[in-house]
Amino acid sequence: MIQLTKRGVAFESEPRWIEKLQADFACRHYILLPRLIDPAILETITEQLSVGRFVPRENRGIGTEYWLPQDVSLSTLHFLMNLPEFLRWLERVTACRPIGVFWGRLYRMEPAEGHSTNWHDDVSEEDPRRLALSLNLSPEAFVGGELELRDKISRQMHCRLANRGFGDAIIFRIGDNLEHRIAPVRGAVPKIAFAGWFRPSGASFHPAHPSQAAEVAKQLVKPG
Repeated sequence: MIQLTKRGVAFESEPRWIEKLQADFACRHYILLPRLIDPAILETITEQLSVGRFVPRENRGIGTEYWLPQDVSLSTLHFLMNLPEFLRWLERVTACRPIGVFWGRLYRMEPAEGHSTNWHDDVSEEDPRRLALSLNLSPEAFVGGELELRDKISRQMHCRLANRGFGDAIIFRIGDNLEHRIAPVRGAVPKIAFAGWFRPSGASFHPAHPSQAAEVAKQLVKPG
């Protein structure tokens, strides 16, 4: 397994495990990374999100959700996803290179409001994207909200994953021949997630709160 911790990146280097991930991604275009975020960091993020001010947002032509525009937890997650050792590991496993930077958002989907997304590919000439990430931050198990990934032309389904493990992440390929969506969330528990894209070297990265990002760096990655 691989985990982003207070001391940096901890991962299993056993060749067979790496080879299996490489084969899975080459064939299915996605991998599931259980417990990607250290439980101690998750606990702090959960506390921050419980008082965060989510606001309505419409992604034109894609769907609706609530999102968190400003929060220290966003800086924490951006810092972790941009750890150089983690980016190099992703290059090795996915063969998508170069990967230079990650940028994402925190969102919440409410069952009562029918939140979901339509099929889309996330391809952009102005903003090149190599890989996408969806990290589950829901402490309680939600119903629905599956990530579906399929071939755009044949509509052959590559995956339909609920990803309900707290701190689990799905990494999947972005490409002209692939599209994905989030199924409607049902029941009474909202889906909370951190999602975004890994971009090539040279892409811009502008943290919403540089001072917070610096503080995160001091607090998270330190000896002891």
